[in-house]
Amino acid sequence: MHAWPSPARRGGSWPRRRTPQPPFEDAILPRLDAELERIAEAAAARGKIAGAHCADGAQAARRAAQGFTFLTAATDVSSLRADMALQLADARGARVDEVARAY
Repeated sequence: MHAWPSPARRGGSWPRRRTPQPPFEDAILPRLDAELERIAEAAAARGKIAGAHCADGAQAARRAAQGFTFLTAATDVSSLRADMALQLADARGARVDEVARAY
């Protein structure tokens, strides 16, 4: 088995943690929204369905307002995280609202 040399032996240093940056979408959101509106309009003009994968319900609502007609409103990770929070609350004896259950 090959052992990689430490950065110090290579004359370098360990990678340092980066300072937190704003989410990528925040930096490009105005241009992204303009391009997505253009895509939705072009699809509608050709009688096509415009679809978008969205991370959450708020993003799906924004895309629907832009003219997208086929949308996801969550990801598997966000859905699993929400359900795990409910399951852990049940396990800890906390009261869980039945309406909030995913199933």
